[in-house]
Amino acid sequence: MRKTGFILLVLAGVLLGAECAFSQDSNAVPEEQKAYEPEQFQDANEVVMAFDGKKITVGYLRNLAPQLTPETVKEVADYWLEVQLLYEEAIKQGLDKDTKTKSIADMEYKKAFASAIMRKVVDKVNITSEQVKRYYNKNQDTDKSLWTMTYLSFSHIMVDDLETAEEVLKKLNEG
Repeated sequence: MRKTGFILLVLAGVLLGAECAFSQDSNAVPEEQKAYEPEQFQDANEVVMAFDGKKITVGYLRNLAPQLTPETVKEVADYWLEVQLLYEEAIKQGLDKDTKTKSIADMEYKKAFASAIMRKVVDKVNITSEQVKRYYNKNQDTDKSLWTMTYLSFSHIMVDDLETAEEVLKKLNEG
């Protein structure tokens, strides 16, 4: 039971980390990485890692992280392998038959498509600050949605010491 709990805890941590990493704006690439893509990452069919008959290619990686660096390739490939191993363990333990797990998996699957359609729509919209100001000034007396406070949310990362916090902050700033 402890082993199962530990594996599920690790899986949850990995998935949460991936959600944070992959939900970042793919256009927000640090300036020093924009022009850099080593020659070995040009062939989309090149296999970067294989496990149990499954392969991860440069093309697959580029879908997750458009600007590939050796560090990005290693991080994403390691994450992919970790997920594959945890997935296999979950199947061995019968979690693919668990109603709650199946519901969560189904929702996450649909969430990926919902996020894709939202990105597609947002990418087509181009609203300037001036347009927002104009709308606000014109509609502040009639648009009731402008009268209410906006809901804000935030996330935080707990660490044990300042040194670890600075390392995490550096990694976040580097993307």
